[in-house]
Amino acid sequence: LIWGDSLAAHLYPGINNKYGLEFNIFQRTIGACKPYFKENIKDKDFCSSINNSIVEEILILKPSKIFLSGFWKKEDLENIKTIIDFLKNKNINQIYLVGPSPRWHDPLPKILYKEYRLKRKIPKYLPDENHKKFFELDKLFMDFSVKNSIKYLSPIKILCKKNYTCLVKTENASDSIVNWDENHFTEKASKFIFSKFID
Repeated sequence: LIWGDSLAAHLYPGINNKYGLEFNIFQRTIGACKPYFKENIKDKDFCSSINNSIVEEILILKPSKIFLSGFWKKEDLENIKTIIDFLKNKNINQIYLVGPSPRWHDPLPKILYKEYRLKRKIPKYLPDENHKKFFELDKLFMDFSVKNSIKYLSPIKILCKKNYTCLVKTENASDSIVNWDENHFTEKASKFIFSKFID
């Protein structure tokens, strides 16, 4: 089961490609609603209502694996901790936290268009001023996952180098760029990430 906002939805092609022959894949994602769960809330906002419904479904389905993903900030770790503790208490233990995705300062196609106009070629990797803060966030989330004994998938570790440059195309083909906007993966990128992920 994939749970989260649009940065969970873009994982579906990769998860389905990797696990689809062995498992039924359930996607429970909605834009701008990160996965979080708070019990006994009287006045629920839209995302709270959606997430509570997802939790009810999870308790019925008892999925073999749950992938949590979202447009993360450091402050989200407290909510993620609540989810993890709740799920583990219900004997749902195969929890995967997907770390932050690289986020470009502009839509990647626009960046590549400018790059090509200037240099008449597109390199395999490009730096971006935005990447450093997401590298730092990735480290926090990885340490959190180790501490809480859950599995961690780091798109940044798969797509980027230590000097804050990140992959822009998964292949040489023109239709293989990694992001269709600032940070949502294309289908090919999603499949590429999960082809590199060792479960």
